[in-house]
Amino acid sequence: MTRGAMKVRVAQLLGLTLGDGAYGDPFTMDSALNRVTDEFAGPGMDCYWTSETGDINAGQAEYCAPTMYKLKGAYWLDATSMWRPLLPTTPQKLDRVSTRWRNDPETDQPVYAAFEGANRFVLYPTPNFDRLAALKFEGYAQTNVSGISTWGLDTVECPLPSWCHEAIVYGTAIEVASSMLAGDASVEVERSSRVMPVLEGRYRRLRGQAESAASTFYQDVVRSGLDPSWSVFQW
Repeated sequence: MTRGAMKVRVAQLLGLTLGDGAYGDPFTMDSALNRVTDEFAGPGMDCYWTSETGDINAGQAEYCAPTMYKLKGAYWLDATSMWRPLLPTTPQKLDRVSTRWRNDPETDQPVYAAFEGANRFVLYPTPNFDRLAALKFEGYAQTNVSGISTWGLDTVECPLPSWCHEAIVYGTAIEVASSMLAGDASVEVERSSRVMPVLEGRYRRLRGQAESAASTFYQDVVRSGLDPSWSVFQW
């Protein structure tokens, strides 16, 4: 579903029309949709598996995948346009091998991604070349970066899998209904009071189905395709 289609579904569930304040208020409908979508994408639900690319810069060791919170794979593009895997490690593990690794010469063959956090890492050895879109990250990401939605337009498809779209719609409807309950419009208060129990019951079922689907996706698609070094890596 597109963002616009989700908002229409929320409005239908709540009986809202274009004249109602909650329908077109970006601080109600859009903000609620952003929060619920990011909850489904984020830690605990893990519904948003994706990939990002970045540039490699000569002499630059530190890199970041800004939307990612759980990286499960990293690759670099060599001079023959072949993707090469990077092995996951940490600075502490490299220190146990050699405390001088930070001073090693630059190279055209990076081998490790030494993690300094969930989405920040050091390429080792440091690359000695510039190459556009030569880093690829795979993993779980969130849909908001610094509070800005990565799918803000109504015409844009929700980046999360279709099997959690309806759960996101119901979760958003509950948040909007809660804001209506706290409002001054008696009609909206009465309407949201009437539909809230139905929404909450349906949402619990849909959320459970989304969690089950996310777990199945990880087992059948993600885990089965992981490089062994990434499947056991912990930081």
